[in-house]
Parts: sequence; C-alpha cells; structure tokens
Amino acid sequence: MEELAESLYSAHQNPIVKLNTVGNKIYIPKNTEEELTLISSNMETLKTTLDFPRVDRRCKRSLAVWLEDKHVAKVIKKHYRNYGYQNMSGMYLFPEETLFLLETNKLELLWKNIPVTIEQGYNLIIKYEILPLDEYKIYKKIALRGFKMNLKRKKPLQHVDAPEAKKIKLTHEFDSEMTDLVGSGSQQENCNYQIFNSKMNEAYNLHIIENGELDPKICLLENSNKNLFAISLPDNVTFYKFTKVEVPDISNDNID
Repeated sequence: MEELAESLYSAHQNPIVKLNTVGNKIYIPKNTEEELTLISSNMETLKTTLDFPRVDRRCKRSLAVWLEDKHVAKVIKKHYRNYGYQNMSGMYLFPEETLFLLETNKLELLWKNIPVTIEQGYNLIIKYEILPLDEYKIYKKIALRGFKMNLKRKKPLQHVDAPEAKKIKLTHEFDSEMTDLVGSGSQQENCNYQIFNSKMNEAYNLHIIENGELDPKICLLENSNKNLFAISLPDNVTFYKFTKVEVPDISNDNID
C-alpha cells in the first residue's frame, strides 16, 4: 500500500503533459525496416501514455448527488462557477452540466451513495434518454471552446420542497450583456439556447437543427450574424453562421 501511495504521488507530481510522436501520418505502407521501427516506437509511446495513472486531488472536485426522480444533481460541495441554478432547497446542476463536469474531472457524482464513473454517468443520463446524446455533444463542444450556455431557457424544474414563489434567481456573468449582443424578440424566443464568451465578447442565439438539413431561407433572417446553427453528425458537431452581404448588380442593363 505504501508503494502504491508513493507511485501515485509521483504520478501526480510528474504528469505526462505532452504526447511525443515522431513523423507524419503514413497513408501507403512501404513495410521498410525504418517504417516498422517508427510505427513500433509510436505505438510504444502511445501505450506508455495510456498506461500512465491519472491522479488528481479529490478535494478539488465538486460533489453532487444525482436525483433520479428529478433528473438533476444536487450540489453538496461547490468548486465551479457559472453552472447550475439555485432555489430555497439548494443548488442543482442540469443533466448536461453534470455530465460535462464529471467528464472533465471537476465533479464527483454520487448515485445511491456510490461514486459514479464517466461510463455510468452516460448510462444514467444518456442511456435513459434524460438528455439526447446529440444535444450533449453540442453542449460539450461549446463548453470546451469557452462559451457559456444559458440553460435557464429550458423548462423550469419543479421541486416539491421549493415553491415557485420562493425561488432565488441565480445570475450568470453574461446575463447583463446577453441582450445587447444578441438582440431580443422572436429570435431569442425561437432559439434553443443562448451562448456567450466573455473573453471574446461573442454571443449568439443557438439553434439546433434536428433533421441535419439547413433551410436556405435561414440566411435571410434579420440579424443573421447573431444566429448560430448546430448540426450533430455521427462523428462530429458542425456549426454554421450566415452573414448578409451586398451583391452588386452586374446585369447587362446596368453596364455602360
């Protein structure tokens, strides 16, 4: 046990921060000795990196309990900012926030007093259709790019121990700037979410395209540059933004 503790402490103090690989990607094999040596070296480097123990301080993680009947996580200990919402009964995380913080090692999630792994978290939240996988993939990509998603647009979750009249409003850092950047009115009401990056001073009305096909008329929307359209594909998530441009009239009638 003492040796294990020492090895984990050493791994925590000296983590692998970079995967060192040599050479470009090989498309057509030549089966030369030099090529086989290069492939063997890269495979050994990759194996060593994957076998290296990932050690982190447990006290730096937030702690939450998954409430299966309400489909939210109740926060017990908090070490994060700009996630979740609060009412008289406590602080809660939405399903996508719960899974993202769990996946990024910022949250320890308990279910029936048992710590949940990332795979078990997917089973709890995705497998039982609490949150569509495509929607989570979009949320995850946005979060990894530094954007904050306003999940307060979702249908409010009712709690029997917290009457609606006594709810506390949880403010986010971008609430005061969101309206000025993305506008107001029907576009905000029709979009799925609002996203904002304070460092880049960018904000958009996010529309999730469920059928995977963009309507050509989308580019004619008013303030189209403030709308972002997301399509979740099997192996990727793509985003589209349209900007109106003035096209010159070059018809024969206008040529001298």
